[in-house]
Amino acid sequence: MFPLDQRNLGMSMKVERSSLDQVRKRFEQNKKKLDEKKKEYDFEERIKELKEEVRSYTENVLLARYWILYKVTLLNYV
Repeated sequence: MFPLDQRNLGMSMKVERSSLDQVRKRFEQNKKKLDEKKKEYDFEERIKELKEEVRSYTENVLLARYWILYKVTLLNYV
């Protein structure tokens, strides 16, 4: 949008200055958000999760391959 369009829509192009307290609150909020996202992993637990992911992936790949072979054999008999 061009500045004139924004002004016609009632938008102000002036930037509000933040106070020191507002900046500190924002830093605290961002820090809390990061702490919530950060998940502490036990090494053994993480290894188990990765093994499970690999197992389920390979299982799904094998199922897909068997499904394709099944469909191909059905088409050959029809």
